[in-house]
Amino acid sequence: MKQVANQTENSAKKNTNTNTNTNSKETAGINYFRKPYNIGTLDRALRFFLGAALIGSVFYIHPEYVLSLAGMELKLYKLLPLVGIYPAITAWLGWDPIYQLARIKSDTPSRGDVCDDLITQTKTLAQH
Repeated sequence: MKQVANQTENSAKKNTNTNTNTNSKETAGINYFRKPYNIGTLDRALRFFLGAALIGSVFYIHPEYVLSLAGMELKLYKLLPLVGIYPAITAWLGWDPIYQLARIKSDTPSRGDVCDDLITQTKTLAQH
């Protein structure tokens, strides 16, 4: 009987240990589902307004404006809205594949990351 009671106590201790480990990860502020943003707020706003202006240009550019390129005539009222789709979508998503390839990030780290870095820096300075 004592052996069975000891086994149940040991299994209960193991279960509480695994629960505390998962809780400590959650309370440490680890966010596994963060979206990969690489565009900052100002950059997103500029892209949104540029994309909206280019998409809306279909309403205020006259059809007779033509861009001649390599013997082809491109009508601007058809071309500019297509060009405006890219900045509008990247502003909406907050992620730019060209920035990703060039390893550029215009966003700032979240507030928790900045504070964590500051705390680790002060600890290393205090140790020296």
